[in-house]
Amino acid sequence: MVTQVEFLLLESSSQWTVCALDSLTKLYQQYERVLVLASQRKHLEQLDELLWHRSSEHFVAYSMDDQCYAGSSSVLLTDVEPLRLRFNALLNLSDKATANPEQFRSITEIVQVAEQSKDLARERYKLYRHLGFNISHRTIIPVPPIIIW
Repeated sequence: MVTQVEFLLLESSSQWTVCALDSLTKLYQQYERVLVLASQRKHLEQLDELLWHRSSEHFVAYSMDDQCYAGSSSVLLTDVEPLRLRFNALLNLSDKATANPEQFRSITEIVQVAEQSKDLARERYKLYRHLGFNISHRTIIPVPPIIIW
């Protein structure tokens, strides 16, 4: 089975949390075992906080990597790539590719607005293309706020 890679291109830096939550929920519903990899611990902590406040219909069974049951969790939030644990999908919030991208059936890459982030995403794109993965991309358009009078 060929790995499916989707690049989500953000138009605003404020979009990443909503995009990450939506992507994680979809990956969890489709693949169950999801690794969320970030290069900055603060991104994981923000995601952790937001996951606690989701409604029950969007529940995701997850743990942070420093919790004692992290190895048995369906979704693992980490800033260090686990060596022995296997996951079906990767939500990559990091600026670099995982060491073994071929282990995943699905990879979702969230690309920030900054030019450096885009350049690093292009490098990951080239790697995935070289590995023969199916690659798609789409731009995430900000939803304008709803004004209630």
